[in-house]
This record gives sequence, structure tokens and C-alpha cells, in this order.
Amino acid sequence: MYYYLYLLFKEQGKINEALIYLEGYLNLKQKLIDTETLHIMVSYEEKLKMEKLELEARVQREKREIIEAKNDELDSFFYRVSHDLKGPIASLQGLSALVKTDVTDPVALPYFEMYRAQINRIHNIVMGLINLTQMKHLEAAKEKIDFASLVNDCINSYRYIDRFKEINFIVEVQEDIQFFSEWAIINTVLQNLIENAIKYGRVADPYVKVHVRQSEKEVCIIVEDNGVGIDDEHQAKVFNMFYRANISAKGSGLGLYILKRAVERLNGQINLSSKLNEGSVFTVTLPG
Repeated sequence: MYYYLYLLFKEQGKINEALIYLEGYLNLKQKLIDTETLHIMVSYEEKLKMEKLELEARVQREKREIIEAKNDELDSFFYRVSHDLKGPIASLQGLSALVKTDVTDPVALPYFEMYRAQINRIHNIVMGLINLTQMKHLEAAKEKIDFASLVNDCINSYRYIDRFKEINFIVEVQEDIQFFSEWAIINTVLQNLIENAIKYGRVADPYVKVHVRQSEKEVCIIVEDNGVGIDDEHQAKVFNMFYRANISAKGSGLGLYILKRAVERLNGQINLSSKLNEGSVFTVTLPG
């Protein structure tokens, strides 16, 4: 419209009016060009974003596939090694049983009892590894978890370790928790949390607090100690296999890794809060 008015006034010799409509025509044309350019740029940016998201998704999928393949190899390794260890451990348990009938020395018997407890502990660890390797492929039956009894059993399994009597265990389990899950996996979670708290406890006045509560959507397990703690630089790595934040500590570096795998099996989450030389708090939340 502007252009035709410009031509009309130009033919009539009305130059000023013609220039006004020419300017309007050029401004409108520039706006159309700018709008179209903007649409092209937005479309291009959206295309770049989509391509970037697709690339990230592909990279993450490939990473996940690599990790799953490595985990499968690891599970196979653990399964073979654990089965190889079952035989020798069974023999040691048999020898331990013979001690009860053949040894009567009151001085020696407590030491053999400590030996028996440690052999049973190794047996439980090996069976735990076997169970972990099978977790990915087997759907275990779920049962109601008696947290009070389970926590007590886990604590008592360490009764024969040094300094056990010096540790102040504070257990708070909410009454009548209605939680159904795989007993062996929940046992693995509690056993490793409590063992870690005991293992890295402080020398003077050590305590281990175990708190279990249930909300509408989840069960929360909190294990706190006032032990050596974990420095900030190590906290992101403590759940890695064979990683030990404290090089002077005894252990294989598998405990927290197994704990994490067990929690993941139950679609839960685990969080760590720790300060060096002050202690640590592990919080596990499980849906259900």
C-alpha cells in the first residue's frame, strides 16, 4: 500500500508526500525482513539445542552401557571368587564346631569363640557378595522388615571386636514400621552402615547412633558416629570400589561400595555429611 501511494504521488509531482510514503514502505519492508531473520535465527537456535540434547543423550546412553557392561564383568568376578571361597570357609566353620567338643581349656575357649565369630563374619560377607551379584537378575521375595531386631543383630555381630564395650550404641527405631522389602539387602545396608561407624570410631567416648523412621512415602535410616570423619576431598569418592579415605584403616575398601549397590537395588538414595575429626552421618532413604 505504501509503495503504490508513493508511485501515485510521484506521478503527480508531489515529491514530499511521495517521500513520506516511500519511507513508510522501506520501514515496513525492513520490519518484515527483521522478523523473518529472527524466525530463522530462532529456528536455527532451537535446532542446535535439539542436536545438543540428542548428542548428550547419546553420550549418556553410551556411558551407561559401558558402566553396565563393566558392572556385569565385576558381578561375574565377585560371583566366581565368592563361590571359590565358600569351600574353605565351610571347612573353617567345621573346625570351629569341633573345638566346642574337643577343647575344654577355659583360657583357650574365649579365643576360639572370637575365631568362630570372625569366620562367621567372613561367611556372611561372602554370602553378601554372592547375593549382590545376583540382585540384578533375581527378584527376591519381599517380607516385613523388623528393624529393631535387625539393628540389634547387626550390632551384636561385632560383640567380639576390640573396644566394643567402650562404644555407646544409641538406637531409636520407630514403632510399628510397615515396610516390606528384601531382607538380605536391608541387612546388607544396616550391616555396612554400622560396621563403618564402628570401624572409624574415635578412641575416647565413641558412640554410634542408629535412627530408623518411616514417613508416608519412605523409610529413613540414619547412622551417626563421632569418629575420625571424612575430609571434603574424599567424600565424593568414598563409594567407589576399593577406595579408602583413611589409608591407615584396615579394610578392603568394598564396604561403602557394596552399601551403595544395595541402596541402588532398592531404588533408594544415600547421603553423607562428615567433618574431619568430628564424625560422619550417613542417611539412607528407601521408597515404600
